[in-house]
Amino acid sequence: MDDNRDSMPVADESDRQIEPDIRSVRRGAWRFVTLGIAAIALLTALIVVLMKPKPAPVVSIVETQVAPTVSILDASWTVDAQGKYTIAGRIENQSGGPIRSVTVRVMFFDESRAQIATEPSMVDLPESLPPGASHPFSVTGQHDARYKAADYRVESWN
Repeated sequence: MDDNRDSMPVADESDRQIEPDIRSVRRGAWRFVTLGIAAIALLTALIVVLMKPKPAPVVSIVETQVAPTVSILDASWTVDAQGKYTIAGRIENQSGGPIRSVTVRVMFFDESRAQIATEPSMVDLPESLPPGASHPFSVTGQHDARYKAADYRVESWN
């Protein structure tokens, strides 16, 4: 029986180290595959975001108040079928006394926010606008396709 034991191969120290090395290689391969899948998913998401169609520019109105005693309320910007724009709203006298005249200035900007046009407009007031009262105003003109935003302000009053 001792002869049979001698014929069986005996594992030496180098054979014991081979098996853990194979496991670590397998783990490393799975990590590589997992990282590859994550990279592909990330690139796919990035491509989807970059290829998404850009929305059409939105026409917006940005209000800037220079005169705190005269405010602009409820302003809107429309363009009719003939290509005329109208910016309409109400001015409100927040001063302590009556006002007799008001000028509203509208500035138009392109997509890059560069100012490309300006339009002052006198508001037709009754004889005077008492404190706390409001009055409609409108500014009209020929619309330009480059107009992407408008800033309006009360420029002067007395």
